[in-house]
Amino acid sequence: MLDLKIAATRLTNMGYDKHTGTSVEGKSGGTVFQFTCVYGHPKVSERGILWNYLHQKSQQTEYPWIIMGDFNQVSSASEKLSNCVTINGVDQFRNFMDSSAMIDLLAQGNWYTWHNGRLGDAAVWERLDKCLCNVSWLENYPHTRVVSLASFCSDHSPLVVNMYECIPYRPRPFRFEAMWLLDEACEKVVRDAWLVNKRGSLAYILVSKCREVKSKLKEWNYAHFGHVQKQITNLNEELDHIQRMLVHFNDPPHDLLIRESNVRKELEDKLAKEEIMWAQKARQLCPQQLKDFRPISLCNVVVKIISKILVLRLQSIMERDISPNQNGFVKGRAILDSILLASELMTSIHKERKVKTSWCAYKLDIQKAYDKISWEFLELVMISMGFPQRVIQVIMQCVSTVSYALMLNGQKTGVFHPQRGLRQGDPMSPYLFLLCSNVLSCMLHKAERDRKLQGIRFGRRGPTITHLMYADDTILFFKADPNNCDTIRQLLDNYAWISGQVLNKDKSYIIFSPNTSTHFKSSLPNILGAHTSNKLGKYLGVQVDARINSEDAFKEMMDKIESKLTGWKAKLLSQSARLTLVNSVLQSFPIYQLSVLPLPQKYANRLDAISSNFYWGMRNNKNAIHLAPKAMIFNRKDKGGLGLRQSALVNKALLAKQVWRIFNQSNNMYSQWSRAKYFNNNLEAAPKKTSQPAAVWKCIDKAGKIIWDHLWWKIGNGEAVKLGSRFWWTPNLTNQFHNSTLHQPIKQFINSEMGTWKVDALQQCFTSDVVKDIISTPISLCNSHDSLIWKFSAKGEYSVSEGYQLLSSNGNDILSVDLFPWKFLWSLSMPSKIQNFIWRIVTDALPNLVNLKRHHLQVDETCQLCGLQNETLDHVFLHCSFARAVWFGSSLSIRTEDFAPSSIVECLTTWFNQSQNEDHKVLHLKLLLLQSIWHTRNKFYMEGKVAMPLITIRRAQQQWLEMFIKLIASVMLFKDHLQHASSISRNSLS
Repeated sequence: MLDLKIAATRLTNMGYDKHTGTSVEGKSGGTVFQFTCVYGHPKVSERGILWNYLHQKSQQTEYPWIIMGDFNQVSSASEKLSNCVTINGVDQFRNFMDSSAMIDLLAQGNWYTWHNGRLGDAAVWERLDKCLCNVSWLENYPHTRVVSLASFCSDHSPLVVNMYECIPYRPRPFRFEAMWLLDEACEKVVRDAWLVNKRGSLAYILVSKCREVKSKLKEWNYAHFGHVQKQITNLNEELDHIQRMLVHFNDPPHDLLIRESNVRKELEDKLAKEEIMWAQKARQLCPQQLKDFRPISLCNVVVKIISKILVLRLQSIMERDISPNQNGFVKGRAILDSILLASELMTSIHKERKVKTSWCAYKLDIQKAYDKISWEFLELVMISMGFPQRVIQVIMQCVSTVSYALMLNGQKTGVFHPQRGLRQGDPMSPYLFLLCSNVLSCMLHKAERDRKLQGIRFGRRGPTITHLMYADDTILFFKADPNNCDTIRQLLDNYAWISGQVLNKDKSYIIFSPNTSTHFKSSLPNILGAHTSNKLGKYLGVQVDARINSEDAFKEMMDKIESKLTGWKAKLLSQSARLTLVNSVLQSFPIYQLSVLPLPQKYANRLDAISSNFYWGMRNNKNAIHLAPKAMIFNRKDKGGLGLRQSALVNKALLAKQVWRIFNQSNNMYSQWSRAKYFNNNLEAAPKKTSQPAAVWKCIDKAGKIIWDHLWWKIGNGEAVKLGSRFWWTPNLTNQFHNSTLHQPIKQFINSEMGTWKVDALQQCFTSDVVKDIISTPISLCNSHDSLIWKFSAKGEYSVSEGYQLLSSNGNDILSVDLFPWKFLWSLSMPSKIQNFIWRIVTDALPNLVNLKRHHLQVDETCQLCGLQNETLDHVFLHCSFARAVWFGSSLSIRTEDFAPSSIVECLTTWFNQSQNEDHKVLHLKLLLLQSIWHTRNKFYMEGKVAMPLITIRRAQQQWLEMFIKLIASVMLFKDHLQHASSISRNSLS
């Protein structure tokens, strides 16, 4: 159903087509629109007829167009809920949407719009009913809203489309108006309200006084200050009336002149107040970045300031006092540690088949974890941890003095006060929750020490793990026997009773190792009250079971990326904007999963193809010609590329980061587990092969070659480094060491006071060649501890970006640069579209006629502007008569025929090299002239507009002036900020 606002709509044409159904052409608010109802064929093979028909129609219509109906097709895996994961026809449907630049208007309400009416494993839910529109529709009807209603008489959910925004009346929240400060009465109102006596805690007194001030200001504003805009209107009318009367008098009355003067002054006063009001409503005069806008939070300013101060205090104790099993919101710990450990433990559980001991994992789901925390329990936890009483009092006041108001249909309802829970939006809430959940962790550790609970352990010196936590996401690991189960049940019941937390047993489940008896599997859920499952599935958003299907794990990620980089966005964005969007999407969406899972090669190729296709855009509803090689756009910017990253290499660099953390961070649990399982707690040895390697370890081990092949000991005091260490000697030393000396520390050969090698001691033990190699190794002068460093980093620490550079350079010098000054190009303070344009000139990636001919397009290579030569880039920008007129007619007065370099690339190289140590204004103007020449050339070819050198010059000069006006404005704004900051500091000192 389409809500057309019939009073403003006139239907002019109705038609029927066998592929679609009904087409309507109407007129609403003076705008002609088209509305099409569709029904997709039940057979996948027949739906292509509909897609082709709609695609052809999209090329013919210029009006706003909306398509609605049962498409019988889902567009991604997220639109289907079923045990059968096979989806057909997705690629064809997506191609239609991208090539036609159709936008999917997501509906409010039911996500799945069709179901088959069956129960259990046979149930299928799909989003078949959709509403698509073109860009023109959203431009004319930006408030279009689609609602999916409940299905009752049919197996489909009805869709309702509302084209117009409905803004119901609602009371405005209170805001202090800065214009009130111009009225002397405002100060008296605030002072009288503030001096009203209040009793209670300091926080209650503060809140009560603020409420009193708010109430009195509202009364005063309504009774005395009044509505400024209405007053301005009335004063304008009165002033106009007085001035009309003055025209009729030869000698105007004195009282009328005084009245006219008073009204004028009063109007000026009201206008000044109105100006202050609008300046205050604007909040930010010129927002330039996302950080200029403030997010909505559920706590007021006073509470947020106090919370942030307390958070800084709490952060300092988290690492010391919070259990190492908790990886959430603690500095130095990462969410990936929980994911990797969960994968290791699930591998141990799933592969226990021949041994007698059986294990199980218990995934807990806590109902409204933050909302149900008991305030009394929180206070007792802080007291037991030794928090100062004053700190506890302030924290509890911030937690307990909270009130909520619901927004119902856009209108705020009455206020109510909760009796438990931590408010969302408060910076302190995550840390307070960790203090409370740490109690459960301590209870589990105590039960383990008392041998009432047995966790999973690998090796004699490996850590024993009974649980993993990330905030409120918790998994318990324990031996599958009745005693352990009773202990777990008692611990969870006790924790729930004292903390107020409630376990959601419907969403909690248990996974058993294969060797667990059937009898025990059936009895354990009755003890713990949870159901069983064959696999853990996703934990913290990543598949962590022993057998991971990488294709299934990355399918959802691929759907999200493709939805972000759809074809209609490529049509609306410039090429530089598309490059920015590609980098933004690919640097945010896949990074999380690429850090722990191997990316299949076909998905890596697909990701790279999506990025490349989106950058080059679409022409005639097909992917545009790629005018530069793939290797070039995926190269580094300082090497002549665009800085796009190859997905497969990013995956390897991210996985290698986990190996670096194993070597460099000995305190986290995943590092301890991996050292015990794969290195026998000896990092000098190569990783050993075990019978139960986790699926994630296999890919981490493979990617980690770039870590341990390039590790090196930074020699300090020599206590940790052994003579036989593989991370500091050169290959020709290995045969010189005897087995008895291999494990001796090199401390005996170091003069710690001088920070030098003891050459005499070395010469007594080794040959001269060996001594020469050893003393070539530098020693720290400050007698620090020995540390492992990564060779290819200046700081010695591995980073993903440097790892990617090493992988992409294939071992070559990663710091080499080409002849063109690429770094200087990308560092210029000018629009990114100009930088991208210059890159395309230098790399010969512009669609001039010669390039198009080279890519097998049937075109005439002769320049259409002058008709004298083939249209190469050198000809377009230097030798064409039009280009020569532009250069000579500009303020630069350049004669291109006198250029020593005859190539545009050589000209650009010369210009850039000459401008590196000079003012960039002339260089900017030259680059803008190049872009303006190309813009005029395109207008001539595409729209038949006459190429006018004077207009081309003016366009470049106007852009040049606008760019420097913005630069000057930003510099002046920066100076104002500095002056304001210095005045504040002077006032505070005085």
